[in-house]
This record gives sequence, structure tokens and C-alpha cells, in this order.
Amino acid sequence: MRLILDKKFILFYEGKSMSNTKMHDKYLPFSKKELLLHFAPVGKECEPNKKQLEYYIKSIERYEKYKKENNNILGKPLWETKGPFQIQKDERFWTVNTLMNIYHNKNRVNDLCMLFEKAFGKKVPTSIEIDSWRECLSSDNLKLYFEVDLPSPVIYKNNLYSLYKEDKIQEHQIIPFIIASAHGKKTLEGSTQVDALIVNPDNGFNVLIEAKVLS
Repeated sequence: MRLILDKKFILFYEGKSMSNTKMHDKYLPFSKKELLLHFAPVGKECEPNKKQLEYYIKSIERYEKYKKENNNILGKPLWETKGPFQIQKDERFWTVNTLMNIYHNKNRVNDLCMLFEKAFGKKVPTSIEIDSWRECLSSDNLKLYFEVDLPSPVIYKNNLYSLYKEDKIQEHQIIPFIIASAHGKKTLEGSTQVDALIVNPDNGFNVLIEAKVLS
């Protein structure tokens, strides 16, 4: 199932801290080690990809460097400030801050149930085949991952390829240069990335999360 986090809910949790070694006091109050645990294990070693940390580290560094060199931004043009101050409107930071505060809260099941009830109602959709949100989310093994790549299903990729071979690809795609790029290829669409993924390995419950803060 898919959950959309809106601005109101994200702001409710922003700013709570769980770590003494914070990457940033306000926008990312967790350590690098804590954040790294929330990137999905990949590769032959099946370990989190440390390169995913670099985006957050560099963004924080740009922000702090600019603030140190410019103690007053009143009247500064947006073309100058939008880069170093991207952190203030960055959905990645907002999503990580919000969900990590919930996940590491001792009352996380209650908080998550509140979130899911707000989004979907108190009754769990029958397609999930689990009786309650609490049952969906209650597990010591509950996982939270950010920026997860999900491969396109094989049947979907095969269907796209068939549409192209039968000259019916316009049923799926109408942009000419994108259609042209499909020439000579069997895989016409790769993986997609979700902002966050919650998984309960004990019962198979999982949810894809998309953050919509400013849109």
C-alpha cells in the first residue's frame, strides 16, 4: 500500500531529537551511524550504501558554510540562497526527520497507528488481510528504509516491450524522444525510487511512502 505524508503531519514531528551526535540540530538530529541503518542493504556484502549519506552531509555543509559567511540574508536574491538553503525545503530531510522520530519513539506503534488511521481510516483495507493497524505494525523487527529502489515487475516490462514491438507504445508513452530512446532495447523502464519503506517481516505488511510537503 502507499501512504502520502503531508506538510501538517511532518511539521508535527519535526525537531524532536534522539541522538547526542547530531548531523544537524534542527533538520537532521541524528548521527550518521543512525541514519545509515535506515538505508537498505545492497550489493554482494548486503550492507547499507554509505554513498547515500553524502547527499545529507554535503547539504548540511553548504548550509552551515553559507550561514557562517553571511549572517544576514534579508533581501538576498533567491538565485544566491536557494542552493545553500535547500535544506529548509528539502523533502528528503523532512521525511527522514519525521519518520526516524516516529520509528525510534517508544510509542512508535501508537504513532504509526495514528498516522495510518488518519490516512486510511480505522479499518484496515480488506486486501491486506490483517485485522488491525496495530497488528500490521507491532514487531520488534519492524524496518524503516529511505530512498529505496524498487525494480519494475517482469510482467510489466514484458508488456511494455510487446507494446513497442507491436507499434502500440503510444498507448503508454506519448513523448517522441522517450519513445525514440526505446529503439533496440528490451528493458524500457528501470527501477523507481520511493521516499521511504516500512516493512514488517513477521507478517509481510509493507507500505511505500511518498512525501508531499510543498506540492
